[in-house]
Amino acid sequence: MSWLGPSLFLATGPAAFSVGFVARRHLPGCPMAHGAFKIGKFALLIAVVFVVALLWGYLSHSDERSESRGYLGISFAPISTEQAKALGTDRGLIITEVLKGSAAESSGLRLGDVIIRVDGDLVADPGELNSIRSRWEPNQAVTLHVLREASGGAQEIVIEVHLMTFDELSRLKG
Repeated sequence: MSWLGPSLFLATGPAAFSVGFVARRHLPGCPMAHGAFKIGKFALLIAVVFVVALLWGYLSHSDERSESRGYLGISFAPISTEQAKALGTDRGLIITEVLKGSAAESSGLRLGDVIIRVDGDLVADPGELNSIRSRWEPNQAVTLHVLREASGGAQEIVIEVHLMTFDELSRLKG
């Protein structure tokens, strides 16, 4: 029975509760199994409290996050290998939608433009742009470096965009 002992204390959260419960039920005379059941209940309580705290924080501040962020008014996707070769780049995000009346449209961004740099930071995938966007505020000026297809090949263009508020974006989508 000693082979079961160490594994009882390595599990956490609901797993610790089930391991402790099973060990106590199948090894009723083993003091280690009784201790694992107590530790398992405590670990389950910690896991439940942690999840509740995360949900509470998310739900109670979700309005603040959307109200305090700045928005371009675009949708984007990773650039395909073929598009990257045609533009002579190895990174970037292609703009798949520009909302009519958005900050992006009024600044001159177009469908098919490829964002390669935002405020000096290289952008290779959606995660990088989302990380940058999480710091944006309404009415902030953002400098985008985009590649645009032209008759002579790809051309890098620098565009400054003044970000919209969440309410402005909502009215465009509505």
